[in-house]
Amino acid sequence: MPRFYGRGQWDPKLISLQITCMQCSHYLALGVLLAVCHGQHLSLDQFFSYELHAIESVDGIKTSFAHIFTGFASAIFLCYFVERAKKCLDFGVTLYLIDLIICWTYKGFPASWSWWIVHGIALVLTVVLGEYLCSRRELEEIPMLDLFTRRNLNSPRKKSTQMD
Repeated sequence: MPRFYGRGQWDPKLISLQITCMQCSHYLALGVLLAVCHGQHLSLDQFFSYELHAIESVDGIKTSFAHIFTGFASAIFLCYFVERAKKCLDFGVTLYLIDLIICWTYKGFPASWSWWIVHGIALVLTVVLGEYLCSRRELEEIPMLDLFTRRNLNSPRKKSTQMD
């Protein structure tokens, strides 16, 4: 189904639904990756605690790995939920700003430098890869013939191609 990107209009319902979908899919992907990395030993601290991003331990490396690779998944979600390359920066920063606020309310302001590095890398991956994927999707050709005509199965044009 071809998409037309006309003038962007202010639609608060759509924007809030897109933000909600992005947050939910981000934490779902993060949960799956954390479950793959840690197995059954999954806790909310791995989602929101800055103390577990310590690169000195194996568990910290696993947690950081899951957070960084969630950036890849979030870029794909940007491509499906937002669909516009010029909005990827806004939605990516909003995603990680809300994550920062949640982490702040959960355990206090992130004081670990490794937390900032991991989330910074994930943010850059999300925005850059999301813009790339959305721009590729926006540049796809629109099939003009299918947009303006509806072929009848019994049309003479269809029969002439079948006889050849």
